Amino acid sequence: MGFIDLFKKIPHNTMSNHLTTSTKLAIGNDLLNKFKNTRFCVVGCGGVGSLFAEMLVRSGAENIALIDADKVEYKNLNRTPFVLDDIACFKVNALESRLKAINSAVNIKIIPRHFGILIEGDKGRQEVRDLVVDSDIIVVVIDDNNMRIECEKLLNDVNNQYLVIGVEINENISRFACGWMTKTPDFEKDLKGYGENNGSYMSIVSEAVSSGFNLMMHHMKDGDFAKENYIERKYVNYFPVDSNQEQ
Repeated sequence: MGFIDLFKKIPHNTMSNHLTTSTKLAIGNDLLNKFKNTRFCVVGCGGVGSLFAEMLVRSGAENIALIDADKVEYKNLNRTPFVLDDIACFKVNALESRLKAINSAVNIKIIPRHFGILIEGDKGRQEVRDLVVDSDIIVVVIDDNNMRIECEKLLNDVNNQYLVIGVEINENISRFACGWMTKTPDFEKDLKGYGENNGSYMSIVSEAVSSGFNLMMHHMKDGDFAKENYIERKYVNYFPVDSNQEQ
């Protein structure tokens, strides 16, 4: 029997245990078990969402839902875990394959649809909203600012807690922001979003994901989901500065 054949016969739970050995030493067994038993939903699988989903799996998460209607493009390769072979594939499908390659035991639900305003009779859009509501922790990383606020409104209506992360680099502002929120901050409502006309690169995206992830871990550890926290970092020429310093 070859090494590859032997590896394929390793039980899923053994593979998962090996994956989380170092994580357990770092965060403790209680928090690790919370990761394994929590139903996560990532709404948006672009630069931030794809990296966040991978960080979830590498941290022991075993139940993840992925929502995004976009396909992988060449321009995505500068800040995502996608590769050339993923071009023209739905992001959720390509991301599912990557996450399964990290831990084949992870349970993944994918919907290749955008979150949107509910249209009566649109079963697909209702399925997206139901999946969001039924999850324990929702990560809102939608490019379109109006749809992000619509998603947050749904979560506010059903009293779900969520994490929101955004990276914005354009001629007017360069920053990332992440927050564990119970409602959309007023100043966020005026933003045009993190969309197609914004630049982005791996350093800023990975920093935003790490900051948001640690913020989520804090709430999972303490169980204080009603407390809001917000982190913002501004940039001058794409280099970090203190948040209270003028751009």
